[in-house]
Amino acid sequence: LPAPGQINPASAVTVNSDGLYDLNNFNQTDASLTINTGTAQTGTGALTVTGALIIDDGALDVQTSGGSVTANGLVTMTGGSINLASGGTLNLNNDLVASSDATGAALITGAGTVNEASTTRTFTVTHGATASAATTSDLIDSAVITGAVGVGLTKTGAGRLEIAVQEAYPDTTTVNQGDVQVDALSDTQIITLTNPSPGTTKVTLSYDGLSAP
Repeated sequence: LPAPGQINPASAVTVNSDGLYDLNNFNQTDASLTINTGTAQTGTGALTVTGALIIDDGALDVQTSGGSVTANGLVTMTGGSINLASGGTLNLNNDLVASSDATGAALITGAGTVNEASTTRTFTVTHGATASAATTSDLIDSAVITGAVGVGLTKTGAGRLEIAVQEAYPDTTTVNQGDVQVDALSDTQIITLTNPSPGTTKVTLSYDGLSAP
């Protein structure tokens, strides 16, 4: 974009294969954003998506400190990645739905943060129909999730959420359905199983390539 607000904020933006949607360090508001195997990047700009944010094997990159994406609508990931550089932020003002696919797990990565603010969000995670059996985790989070006092995270869906970082939200991770894998962390993560189904609702602990249910 050559200047802030170049696109009408009531517009639905779609980034298709090999496309690049570059905020070029400017601020922009979109009614919805769909990334179909392309890339959207912010620089130091702030992108606000008032409706649905859909990532279908694409990449959403906050690649500079001070850059941010604010997702006011539901975030849906089918494979693909959200990449947060140090000092970059995803303000998650709604829930997230993620599934693996033929390319592998959906990924939230980087040294930046996912900010839940004052509300516990629900992550619904499933194993996609096209995903390989070798894809053991369906959503891998290695970016720190933060939240205000009393905020936690609720996991539902039959897929596996892999937590590969020490989260910073202060309350409990509640598993209503499926599997949560907790990789070796430097501190304690409190996880609660709600109405667990034997063999399907569980926590897997992973350390140095070894895991135990």
